[in-house]
Amino acid sequence: MKTTACIKLLALLLLAACDRTSKLSFEGGAPGGVHTIADLKARCTANSVAVTEDITLEGVVTGNDFYGEFYKTLVVEDASGGISLLIDGTRLAFDYPVGAAVTIFCNGLTLGDYGGKIQLGTAPDGDYGVGRIPREELGRYLRRNPDKDRRPRPAVCTFDAIGPRQTDTYVCFEGVRFTEAGPWCDTDPETSEPQTSERTLTDAQGRIAACRIKDPSLHNWLALALAVRGEGISDFPICNKSFNLSYCGHDL
Repeated sequence: MKTTACIKLLALLLLAACDRTSKLSFEGGAPGGVHTIADLKARCTANSVAVTEDITLEGVVTGNDFYGEFYKTLVVEDASGGISLLIDGTRLAFDYPVGAAVTIFCNGLTLGDYGGKIQLGTAPDGDYGVGRIPREELGRYLRRNPDKDRRPRPAVCTFDAIGPRQTDTYVCFEGVRFTEAGPWCDTDPETSEPQTSERTLTDAQGRIAACRIKDPSLHNWLALALAVRGEGISDFPICNKSFNLSYCGHDL
């Protein structure tokens, strides 16, 4: 059965591509800014580059940690592209939901190149090219603009058009289906738990892409950590099963 899939591309996808996607659009008009995200990312010419100019971005949050998939991260997008903002804090989705219009003040932050994926954070504090912005300092660099909140609509994309331009952007693939019949996830024969599976997809034009499907309980580990704080160790098994987590570790 054909479906329409919407997905956030977080890793640099190593596929030859030309940019034939439609542009991200926003209800009520596209946000503007002093600089575009694409312009800022173009300044990252090394593993780590400090921003020392008064560069301001305006965009909309298209990814957060609501389901745990973007851990300590906000993904912000404008019409030119998207970027991950690394933050040393959790429950970011409650303050910055998807569709929240934000302004980012980049002076004093650092751009980092993580395997071709450009991220924005603080000066490196280890082996990575960029550190996380302390939650208590976030107000210096990030501001909500509630009167400009817009619900983003994904850009329509085809498999052969996926490239660096789509990294950290919200896209939609239409007419997607599995090339082979079977369940969404494989099942571990010993535990009957779903496990990480690889599937091949095809789009309406017959182009092929591979995807990796994870146990849905993967994103519930953060919820478990919050639930057991301050509680007795005897409550852990109850909390664990309440979140349908896997003891066998397939969702780690």
